[in-house]
Amino acid sequence: MKVFQFKLTCWIALGFFCLMFLTLIAFNWYAIRRVLHEAKVRMRTVSRGIIEELEADKTPSEGPIAPETLQVIGGNMGYIARDREIGYAIISRTYQVLYQTPGFHIRADRKFLAKPQKRPFIVRVESDKDLDDALKRWYFMFRYEGERFIIFTNDRGEYELVERLIEGLGIVLVLAILLALPSGYLVSRKILNPLDAIGVAVQKIRAGDLTARIARPGSDDEVSCLIDTLNLTFDELQASFHRIQRFSADAAHELNTPLTAIRGNLEVCLGRERMVDEYQAVLAESVEQISSLSRLLRDLLLLAKPGSPQQKKHFAPVDCSAVAERAAEQAQFFGEAAGVQVVRDIEPGLLLPGNESLLFRLCYNLIHNGIRFSPAGSVVTVKLQRRDDAAVLEVMDQGIGIRPEDQEKIFEQFFQVEKSRNVGTGLGLSIVKWIVDLHGGRIEVESEPDCGALFRVTLPLHPPPA
Repeated sequence: MKVFQFKLTCWIALGFFCLMFLTLIAFNWYAIRRVLHEAKVRMRTVSRGIIEELEADKTPSEGPIAPETLQVIGGNMGYIARDREIGYAIISRTYQVLYQTPGFHIRADRKFLAKPQKRPFIVRVESDKDLDDALKRWYFMFRYEGERFIIFTNDRGEYELVERLIEGLGIVLVLAILLALPSGYLVSRKILNPLDAIGVAVQKIRAGDLTARIARPGSDDEVSCLIDTLNLTFDELQASFHRIQRFSADAAHELNTPLTAIRGNLEVCLGRERMVDEYQAVLAESVEQISSLSRLLRDLLLLAKPGSPQQKKHFAPVDCSAVAERAAEQAQFFGEAAGVQVVRDIEPGLLLPGNESLLFRLCYNLIHNGIRFSPAGSVVTVKLQRRDDAAVLEVMDQGIGIRPEDQEKIFEQFFQVEKSRNVGTGLGLSIVKWIVDLHGGRIEVESEPDCGALFRVTLPLHPPPA
């Protein structure tokens, strides 16, 4: 997690710095563009004013310029520029410098003076001020070309403003670099805290503490949804583990009962010599116990098989009507011995995708279960109908019924209501529920004590979409 946190911190810091950098660049670009635009408008106005004054005084194109004209221009400049440090130079059309303000030393370079410039440009000019003689000063300069004169103007204040903007950009970028890593660390910690909590909970569960859960953050974001899903998964894991523990204990108990009976019978036989018919009775009872044990193991092996997609791939169209008829016919023999009549109302020709042997087991278990818990002289009704896009199997008996508090438990392994103790293994309805789930159906029960029970199984006639 530490390596991932370091990488995440670096990426967040880089993103924070890039965002700050792009934001500042965009802001400074806009600000400098505005400054240059305003400087261009101002310098054009100043240049036009100088040319108009020269034209008004009928100054020759090759000079000289009268001192009175320069005085008027200086007065106008003071009004226009006010507190700004504006300088200018007047150039003839033959590129001779006719006049330049003190401190404004323009290069007497014909190529430079003749080059057209539509926008303000930066030049380096010698300074004649006291402590700046050895220094170079930078200016924004604007070139304006009239019919008889060329005017160069500059504004030191505009360049200083741009300098301050650039300096401010550099300072803020340094601060952004200094703040990027701490900010990245704080943000990464906030992001990784829930993941750390997930890791802690998983470690506790691996250590055997199935009650461990992940603390949910207050926000409703994707991480919170993930934590909710994991907590639900942990709940199901804990419930499954408890079911496995209970199933193992119940299975051990159920397996121990016939083994204990067989051992007891054999020990009795070995206690002293007995008659042949006594040995036969003990062996017959042992064979019955072994048969019960074999059925129990077969049921346990069936329940141990997962209802996986691989099993569903082998599903084929099954005539559910024929399967129900066959299960009812076989159960009828058990019903006749118990004095219970099986009445059938089965709609023919209902086809559904599934496993024929499992569907037969489903029908037989429900019918056999109804016969087993019904008194002599009663009726078990088997009904199969098509409803919408589903086959609905109903098995109704007139037996002991099921209490409401037990109706949610009857599909658990080895669960038996009190009145049915020592009858069967308690796995029949668990197998029915497993087969129904495997076929994408549902099972419902309606019952009241001493009023019989109705089991309703709904199975889709068409396979569910993948």
